[in-house]
Amino acid sequence: MRSVIDENSDFLKAKSKWTFIFVLVVVSLVSIIASLIYIMTSTVDLSRTDIKLKSMIDTLEQRLKNAPKITIEELFDKKINPPFAFMEPGWFLNIADINGTFMFSFGDNIELPNEIPLGFRNITLYEIDENQEIKNEELYRVFSRELKIPYLNQPILIISGRSLDEFLNDSARKRVSVFITMLVALVSSWFFGKLLSSQVLKPIKQSYEKLRRFSIDASHELKTPITIMKTSMDIIKSKYEMEPDLERKIILMDRTLNRMEKLIKQLMLLAKSGSNHLSGMKIEEFDPGIVCEEIIEEYQDLYSKKSITVNLIYDEIFKIKTNRHIISVITANLLENAIKFSPENSNINIEVRKSHKKAFISVEDFGTGIDKDTIKNIFNRFYKKDSSKEGSGLGLSIVREMLGVIGSEISVESELGKGSKFTITINKI
Repeated sequence: MRSVIDENSDFLKAKSKWTFIFVLVVVSLVSIIASLIYIMTSTVDLSRTDIKLKSMIDTLEQRLKNAPKITIEELFDKKINPPFAFMEPGWFLNIADINGTFMFSFGDNIELPNEIPLGFRNITLYEIDENQEIKNEELYRVFSRELKIPYLNQPILIISGRSLDEFLNDSARKRVSVFITMLVALVSSWFFGKLLSSQVLKPIKQSYEKLRRFSIDASHELKTPITIMKTSMDIIKSKYEMEPDLERKIILMDRTLNRMEKLIKQLMLLAKSGSNHLSGMKIEEFDPGIVCEEIIEEYQDLYSKKSITVNLIYDEIFKIKTNRHIISVITANLLENAIKFSPENSNINIEVRKSHKKAFISVEDFGTGIDKDTIKNIFNRFYKKDSSKEGSGLGLSIVREMLGVIGSEISVESELGKGSKFTITINKI
């Protein structure tokens, strides 16, 4: 079922659409930039840590190579050689033999695992207190390297590390900053998006209103000469005898004037449907079945020419509360289309019913039917699949616009070669 709306709603939808697109673009750009900044700063911080960890071991290696031939115990005696004795909290430097047996430590008192892979690693380690009991568990960035010193009896394993607790807290703060930035971008882009879309659509809406006003004025101006010409044609046909050839031309001119008059009326209805002209019309209670009976009687000459039978299915008498003129015009339009596309000696069914506080008027024919691709376009203005057919292509567009004024809907069921069924749903009964 297709929801039917007026032009004001179309402009609101366009405004919402462009606001959404603006918000999406701005938030996406801000998110990408903020994420890149977060990744880059986090990578830089981690790289600085890695550089310092490696520098600690490089410094120690250089010192070991330049040191005199003394025992390893003397080399790492903190009282004699304290280069790492006063490390910042959260840092450590440990020396172990090649088997991983702990020998000396500087900085945080950390319990190391038996095996530590060489190179950089993130490892969860336990900090122990003076009583050799586990104090807490933290994630550390660790760098380890095996050193071979010529005057030492065996290679040694040097492990440097830094607690990532501060790094993780800083990353969490950055993530919160990114989230707040995105939230601010969302709110501000929504506000400026609405403002921008309003300014962009304002001249378009003004142009549309001018065009609508021109359509109404032009239609009014055209009605007078058309009426004069029709009256003149009627006088000529009634008062003067004409040759057959001239009479045929007069009849063709009369038909052309009728089509022009109908087109002008349709243009006026279409122009008014986008404004408040129709919404201000009289609302009344009436029987929709009686309206359908009147329309069937009005079009009797048209469907009788094709020997079509129009059946009114109307089992329950009830009333609806809406604009009678709009329902009459819509029903007439649907019936006229059904007659146009129905073969001779066929049936057209008009059904009036109510269900769940809604009223339904359906017009069903058993004619050519509509294919799926065409159904998508039949409510567009001036749309005609077959340009050789008579008509302006405004009928169903008028139906759509006028239904939008009274807040009702229309649905289409059709099968090619078997016919079509148009159903109006009226919400106010």
